Amino acid sequence: MYLDLRAELDQGTRVFAVEVGYKDCKAPGHYLVRRFGDKLICPGCKFMCALQAMHKPQEGEAIIVTKRFSTIKTMRTR
Repeated sequence: MYLDLRAELDQGTRVFAVEVGYKDCKAPGHYLVRRFGDKLICPGCKFMCALQAMHKPQEGEAIIVTKRFSTIKTMRTR
C-alpha cells in the first residue's frame, strides 16, 4: 500500500493517509520514516506502507499517519 500526503502541520510535520481505494490505516500514529530496500516506508505495522517518492520523504523524518477520514484540525490540538 502507499501513503499519500494529506497536510503539513505548522511545525512542518507532514500528515499521511493510505491512498483512497485501500483499507484504512490499522495503526495510526507518529512514526519516523525508515528505508526498506529501495523504498522509504512507514514502520507502523506489518504492512510497511511505502511513501510516494513525489512527496520527497527523508529517512528519519517524523511523520503522522492518520485514518483517512480523521480531520487535520483534531491532529493540531494534540
